[in-house]
Amino acid sequence: MIITNDVALITFVPFTFVVFNMLREEQRKKLILPVICIQTIAANMGSMLTPLGNPQNLYLYGKSGMSLGRFCLIMLPYTVVSLALIILWTAFISRKVDRKIEKDWIKIENVNGDKKIIVMHFLMFILCLLVVLRIIDYKYIFVITLLANIIFDRKTLKNVDYSLLFTFIGFFIFVGNIRSITAFSNWINEIINGNEIMVAVLSSQIISNVPTALLLSGFTDKIRLLVIGTNIGGLGTLIASMASLISYRQIVRELPGRKGEYFKLFTIANIVFLIIMFMVRVITK
Repeated sequence: MIITNDVALITFVPFTFVVFNMLREEQRKKLILPVICIQTIAANMGSMLTPLGNPQNLYLYGKSGMSLGRFCLIMLPYTVVSLALIILWTAFISRKVDRKIEKDWIKIENVNGDKKIIVMHFLMFILCLLVVLRIIDYKYIFVITLLANIIFDRKTLKNVDYSLLFTFIGFFIFVGNIRSITAFSNWINEIINGNEIMVAVLSSQIISNVPTALLLSGFTDKIRLLVIGTNIGGLGTLIASMASLISYRQIVRELPGRKGEYFKLFTIANIVFLIIMFMVRVITK
């Protein structure tokens, strides 16, 4: 809700592997895949509520001109139900642990970070929040953030996952090109009226929800329905939300022999959550 879903996963999934390395092998084997799966769904579902939660919300919030409060109310029922489901699932899998983690298992080490860099990034984060709240123009903050990183923390730019970034760019180029095809544009215009949520969900399964938001916003002015469709559309396939690929890549890196098992669990869990989100839509319509 406060940071985007991809940033949350980049931060907490590696941390999860560190923590789980403290467990016994049997417990680690039972829990690691469900926990990573829950984290991924929690990041995607938790990001629905606020404009800052994910890229499609940022875009649609800016395009809609809605107030912050009105925007948050759109996804509130879905977020509450998702939170309840995640808590129940977490409680269920925690029963698989037959022994508590003892404090003396954990070795605490002091890590001395550069306080100036930490303060700089915190200030940049605050400035980005001000952009979301439409207090400062994004163009100025983009330049300030880029220059600050080049001057004070250049190594951060070297550690960016550019492959994921270029994947996003590729999708955006694809969306821009396909919108210029007359036959495709006419087809979208025909099917989207009255079916905004369903079209957004189905499109997200193929091209991801962020490009879907960019694509469909050019064919309808019902931004509220696009917000719902692209957010719940992040459930389903592995590519429905690009943030989900972050977790999957961590699984491939750390547990290559279990990537198929994770993919199966992820897909089943996402389909179940997606069905429930559609039920919430029917109830709150």
